Amino acid sequence: MEEAIIVQAVRSDLTQIIQIKKQAHQYFIKVRPDLYCESEVLYTEDLINSFFDGNGRKISLAKIGDRIVGYAFTEFLSIELPMLTKRKYIYIHDIAVRMDFQGRGIASQLLKSIENEALRAGATKIELAVHLFNDKALSLYRGKGFKERTVRMEKELI
Repeated sequence: MEEAIIVQAVRSDLTQIIQIKKQAHQYFIKVRPDLYCESEVLYTEDLINSFFDGNGRKISLAKIGDRIVGYAFTEFLSIELPMLTKRKYIYIHDIAVRMDFQGRGIASQLLKSIENEALRAGATKIELAVHLFNDKALSLYRGKGFKERTVRMEKELI
């Protein structure tokens, strides 16, 4: 396993983050062209800004030297609704590793860092959503103890 350092992103890191996102997006276009299409805009400016405003959202980076090799967009959430059990958790909005660094333990390092952060914050879970076609991600998450809780379904009407 290649050792990366995990740090919090700053705005000047966005160029490298977007490069990694573009690689992941190309895979999604290839596998699900009915859902994903070519676009120069992969995140809205409002969404990006929300991860730098300090309100429970952040972007963690895996870096080797000066190179960003992976990222994770996370949010600390506290649920207090009458119909649900009160809970605190970290939600992973987006996580990706550069294609040429996949299979080297980078995603595992990001997940471990998120888990440590969750424990320090008093969270009891980490949650995320993953496409069923993303076999590599499913295998990684299952190997790290994640379990399916819901399934999002669709029906083609055309």
